[in-house]
Amino acid sequence: MCKGYIVTREPKVEGTSIEEWDVIIYDAMEAPILFVRDPDGEDKRGIPIEHVKAVIEVNATLTKINAAKVHEKLSKLKELLD
Repeated sequence: MCKGYIVTREPKVEGTSIEEWDVIIYDAMEAPILFVRDPDGEDKRGIPIEHVKAVIEVNATLTKINAAKVHEKLSKLKELLD
């Protein structure tokens, strides 16, 4: 389990941008250790999508706007999984 990015085999998937996930649950025994440079230039952990089991987004408050943003983010991830 970690905070970081989900990495795909495609270097860039059209219409999606790299997004950070608050909690990524993954197969730590099988997943290689990767690092991704985020938009701010910092190196963050990158988990290959084939090793991801679940993701969790954490928000301090539940609002319609926050829920819509998380839904959109999860929809982009679902497209990558299909």
